[in-house]
Amino acid sequence: MSTSRLAIARSSGSAPPLSAHAAPGGGQRGVTGLVDVAGRVASWGPPAPRALPSLHAVLSLGLLGEIRSERDDRAAGAVWLSGVATRPFSYRLSTELHAVIVLIEPWAIPEWFGVDAACLVDRRVDLRDVAGAAPVARLLSAVQRAGTPHGRLLAVRRWLAALPPRAEAPAPLRDAWLADRDAAGLAGALGVSLRQSERLLRRHHGVTLREMKGIRRFQRALERLERDLSWATLSADAGFADQSHLCRAVRRYAGMTPAALRGAAGASVIAPVYRPLACRDRFVAI
Repeated sequence: MSTSRLAIARSSGSAPPLSAHAAPGGGQRGVTGLVDVAGRVASWGPPAPRALPSLHAVLSLGLLGEIRSERDDRAAGAVWLSGVATRPFSYRLSTELHAVIVLIEPWAIPEWFGVDAACLVDRRVDLRDVAGAAPVARLLSAVQRAGTPHGRLLAVRRWLAALPPRAEAPAPLRDAWLADRDAAGLAGALGVSLRQSERLLRRHHGVTLREMKGIRRFQRALERLERDLSWATLSADAGFADQSHLCRAVRRYAGMTPAALRGAAGASVIAPVYRPLACRDRFVAI
């Protein structure tokens, strides 16, 4: 498994600076990226760090420190499963942090855990509630025994690969670029009616195709934020009708103006964690 190490902050204290070992999914079914992030958070960047809307589900293992947000508190030893996010939310990190984060396709939620993806949209649940206490205990034990970031990521991958499938998603719903398809084309690929395809989409991805397209367009804008583009060019490249359309979308999905989001993404110590991953949502948090 190819792994890249990223130094993303500097620290003057005794603890090492915050760093991350990131690995793409590597062809593993349902996994698009894994991150082992550890160290000391020395600077914040954005005045109010926040998670952004994403078409991924997130599995997070807290090994040290805590992440606090308006939705939940994740302390050391917590293992959380998060569904697709359709709105931003603020969070705070402890000074010392160590966590393993896995980005997964939402269709893997019903396949691995027997829970509809729609049940977890904008929600986080304790993984024990959907996978059972004993399997999660085995996962934590394997991750904690591993002595290196590579070993921890490998332990998580092996645990996920061993999960027996419960509700396999139809192949057209495992399309990584599903948001770029039209409703009639998706229904035809599934061989069902439009209404049935909408139900299947919500079960395996949690959101409607229209919502998916809006989030994907926002993600395309995020991918282009760091380029020296005019707002008109960025709007057109990302698929927005005009600059006003871009501004409305960014306010909805990030809670700030496009200019403020560009500054926040550039100053963030968290956003760079996700940039090397081979997935379509490269900014999961700022």
